[in-house]
Amino acid sequence: MSNDLTFLNTYTEIVQENVSAIIKQNFVFQTQLKIAENKLAVMDDAIRNADNLSVQNKELQTKINELLSLTSSYKTVADDKSRLQSSLNETSQVKNQMQTQLNDMQQELTRLRLKTDDYEAMKKENIVLKKKLGLDAEKTPAKKTEKPAVVKEAPAGTF
Repeated sequence: MSNDLTFLNTYTEIVQENVSAIIKQNFVFQTQLKIAENKLAVMDDAIRNADNLSVQNKELQTKINELLSLTSSYKTVADDKSRLQSSLNETSQVKNQMQTQLNDMQQELTRLRLKTDDYEAMKKENIVLKKKLGLDAEKTPAKKTEKPAVVKEAPAGTF
């Protein structure tokens, strides 16, 4: 029995060692599994973040393209503004020239009106003087000169 007892003791000892080794291996395995799960969760988060960043990148690229097209349209608008400003400046110069001409014409018109007023005053004075002198104040109608009638000669025909 002592052999059996020794066997059983040794067997129990080996089982305990094996169980202890198995439990240690299980703990190591569970620890490694827990670390792998944490790494996997971190990687899943990184993948989700990468996907979100990819979507954001595409959205930003679209916005960049829109801004680039707006920039080119702003350049066109700036060119149009410059062209319109030049046209406005030229039109303003023409307007100023025309205003100067208008002022000159108004001055000439005023001068002519003054001359007309002077003429009318002189005409009235002339009428008054003619009355004082006893001359006929009414205008005598101008004599019409008769124009001779033009006779056209037809060429003589032969039969």
